Amino acid sequence: MKQPYWERATFTELIISHLLSCKSKSLQTKILRNLVEGRDKQKKQAFSQSLYRLKKQGFIKLIKDDIVLDHKKYINAKSTSTYFKKEENTDGVMVMFDIPEEKRKIRDWLRKQLKLWGFIMIQQSVWFGKGKLTDNFKNHLELLGIKKNIKIFSAVKIKI
Repeated sequence: MKQPYWERATFTELIISHLLSCKSKSLQTKILRNLVEGRDKQKKQAFSQSLYRLKKQGFIKLIKDDIVLDHKKYINAKSTSTYFKKEENTDGVMVMFDIPEEKRKIRDWLRKQLKLWGFIMIQQSVWFGKGKLTDNFKNHLELLGIKKNIKIFSAVKIKI
């Protein structure tokens, strides 16, 4: 059951309705009702637009009365906005990867992540740096489906 509009009103809406009503109780009631119902209508429209946008992008599917999330597509799209902190360590780490062209966004994200950690690019897909790669980072690679395309080597002593 929906609460009455006077219980859903915010403090700001109460103040505005009081100031605009010139101390008329019936006018204040009408103003307050319009403010609250207008806000509720905007929230409903925003929710519907978000739902439509997610459906159009393919992140969700509507099956009967259920909303089903396509988690693989969502993770692939959001993978470029997730960054991790590196554990400090003096050991050297070499990261080599061969990620297919279909997963170009993920490959670019990985390069940005390694660059953020201060890794040096030896070749396009060979990077060297100091520090331990976190378990969260490795789990994220698994979720993205690229862990099998990446080799991580630990280098304790390096002579050049």
